Amino acid sequence: MLTILGALGTIGYVIATPEVEERFTEFYIVGVEGAGVEGKPRDYPRELVVGDEGRVMVGIVNHEHETVTYQIEVRIDGVKNNEVDRIVLEHGEKWEEIVRFSLGTLGELIT
Repeated sequence: MLTILGALGTIGYVIATPEVEERFTEFYIVGVEGAGVEGKPRDYPRELVVGDEGRVMVGIVNHEHETVTYQIEVRIDGVKNNEVDRIVLEHGEKWEEIVRFSLGTLGELIT
């Protein structure tokens, strides 16, 4: 009898307690030429000459179950190069845009 009451109590708890959904932000970067190709990251700028402009497609999807404000900073060698400020997304909303950056000085090649 005690086992049956314990099982019923457990079933009642599972039914009464809503499932907690996972909260996360989906963030991705793809090369501009690779955008829309099944979301595969490719065609990143690999080499830039001083003064050349690099471009990547940046995407954010809010899965936080609340409104969230995002900010993107592009940093090269620790120095802010570009910024996208105040991206406000509701739960389930997606933002995708080309973000540009340029080299002001010579740096190391990253592969």
